[in-house]
Amino acid sequence: HQMAMHMASLVESRSANQELKDMAKKMMAEQEKEIAQLKGWKEQWYPGKPEAMNMKMPGMPESMKGMSGDKLMSAKGEQFDRMFVDMMSQHHKGAIKMAQTEAPKLQHADVKEFANRLVEMQKKEVAHMAEMKKSWAAPTK
Repeated sequence: HQMAMHMASLVESRSANQELKDMAKKMMAEQEKEIAQLKGWKEQWYPGKPEAMNMKMPGMPESMKGMSGDKLMSAKGEQFDRMFVDMMSQHHKGAIKMAQTEAPKLQHADVKEFANRLVEMQKKEVAHMAEMKKSWAAPTK
């Protein structure tokens, strides 16, 4: 989520596409809430425990594949838009795989519900980004 937040924060200054800017703002607001929720649960259920990061968790490698903050930060306009959509879609697909794979193993019902909700939201965002990208490629009349 934190990597996605950083990527989305670049949209306002690097894109001229208002639809993409609106989507990035919405994404950031949703992810801020999700991060707060996850941190709250961690503190409630596992107080004082260190951050857990498992790069081998199913979906994690996919969510980070091809993500280059340097490339994204140096791009602007249409190049940025396409790069952002490609990277964010890949990131979301990895998160979907992670949530679907790990949800059955979760012991807290709240986290299972969160994972299932995340899958549905991110599938919609991936589909929306694919439609946006397709519309960019369509010839204008």
